Amino acid sequence: MKKFIILFLLGAIFGSLFVYKDKISLFYAKKEIEQINSEEFTEIEIEKYNELQEKELSPKEQLLQSLPDNVSEEKLLKVPFVCQNPFQDEEHWKYHDNSCEEAAVLQAVLYFDNKIIEPKVAHEQLLDMIKWQEKNFGTHKDIKKEDLRIFARDYFGFNDEQVVFFENSDKDLIKKIITMGIPIIMPTTAKDLHNPYYQHPGYHMLTVIGYTKNQAITNDVGTKRGEKFPYSWEVLLEANETAGGGFLIIIPNNSFKEFSSELN
Repeated sequence: MKKFIILFLLGAIFGSLFVYKDKISLFYAKKEIEQINSEEFTEIEIEKYNELQEKELSPKEQLLQSLPDNVSEEKLLKVPFVCQNPFQDEEHWKYHDNSCEEAAVLQAVLYFDNKIIEPKVAHEQLLDMIKWQEKNFGTHKDIKKEDLRIFARDYFGFNDEQVVFFENSDKDLIKKIITMGIPIIMPTTAKDLHNPYYQHPGYHMLTVIGYTKNQAITNDVGTKRGEKFPYSWEVLLEANETAGGGFLIIIPNNSFKEFSSELN
C-alpha cells in the first residue's frame, strides 16, 4: 500500500510538470495573440516573452517577410557586367577559363557598392579570388552550394546571415527577390543553356538581374556578349536543375528594410 501511495505521488508530480511544460509551450506558441492574461504567468516567463518579441529578425527573415505578394511584369536591375575574362580577348582566357563563379559573385558585390571597375582591376580581382580558393579550399574548383556561400561570405567579409543559399529555384521567389533589388547568383550547366556564344559544356555560373513575362535577364559572365542576356525561364531553370539547383543571394550591409525603402 505504501509503495502504491509513493508511485501515485510521483505520478502526480511528473504529470503536473508535463502540464506546466505544455502550458509554457502553448504560451510561446501563441505569441501572436495580442491580449494575454499576464496573471497566468510568472514575471520571468513574461520577461522571456518580451525578449522574444523584441528580438530582431535576421536579414533573411526580414527579406522573406518583405517580399511583395505580386510583382510587375518586368524588372531590370542595373548590375554592372563583368565578363569572366575581363579583357575579352584570346590571350587572357588561359587565366579565366573557370572564373565564372568569381565573376558572378563580383557583379552582385559591385552592384551593392554602386561601382564599376576597369578590365585590369577586374582581372586582378578575379585572380585574387582564385588565389583565395586555392589557399582555403586547397584547389581552384567548381564552387557549389555551401562552398559557394562560404567563399562569397569569407572573401568579401560579409557576416554569416548576409549570404544565403536557397535550395529550391522557384521562379516566383526569384522574381520577388529581384523586385526587392537583389540579384540572383545562379549555378547552371552551360550546355543546357544552349548559348551560341559560350560553348563550355560543364558547370557554369551567371547572375540573374531581371525578368520579363517569359524570360529571365542575366549577366552571363561566360561571353563578352553576356550583358543583359535573355534566357527563357524553362531553359534557365532546367540548366540550373542539372547543375544541382538552388541559388545564392547577398543581402546588403544595412538592414533590409532600409535598403528596400531606398529602392522606392
